[in-house]
Amino acid sequence: AETGRLLAPSHYGAILRDGIRCVIIGPPNAGKSSLLNRLVGRERALVSPEPGTTRDFLEETIMVGSHALRVIDTAGLNPAPGAIERLGMAKTLERAGEADLFLMVVDATQPEWSVPDEVMSEVQRRPAIWVLNKIDLAGQANAPAGWEHPVVRISALTGAGIDELVAAIGRAADSFQQTVGEDRIAVSARHAQALNSANGGLQRA
Repeated sequence: AETGRLLAPSHYGAILRDGIRCVIIGPPNAGKSSLLNRLVGRERALVSPEPGTTRDFLEETIMVGSHALRVIDTAGLNPAPGAIERLGMAKTLERAGEADLFLMVVDATQPEWSVPDEVMSEVQRRPAIWVLNKIDLAGQANAPAGWEHPVVRISALTGAGIDELVAAIGRAADSFQQTVGEDRIAVSARHAQALNSANGGLQRA
């Protein structure tokens, strides 16, 4: 009972072992891959003005404060996708279902965005940050009405606002610890692995 209590919820144990799954999601050509490159600090993703460049998902692990963050760049949510784009969007929806934290990236110069209802439903009910990109182009767009999560304005091209975004990500990561109780905050990835092993041994005994 005690090892189970220390490991509960099991999802938090998975976060400790594998890192927080931070999914970058949004319409095509909003700058998702540019943001991934900016967060990683190198050219990890191909960036092009042509929409639909990302057909699969890319994943990199970075540290934000004391938190390991698995940053996942996904295919753009195109309302009229081609055949290959449609496959990429299917993988995007899969990643959305597994996300711990969303970065919803949109083009701040565009007054409207088209995001599938099933995606917005996932985003609204989980920790999320609305990221208004391309502020270097004088975009003045806002988050949608009723949005209750943080909003950060950035330029993935120039780096403006990235520090504010990283700080917001850090606060979201801290909230995962705060929601599971003080007695579980000190459980490290190594501790979680040892507790899982001990729990299995106890169950067998």
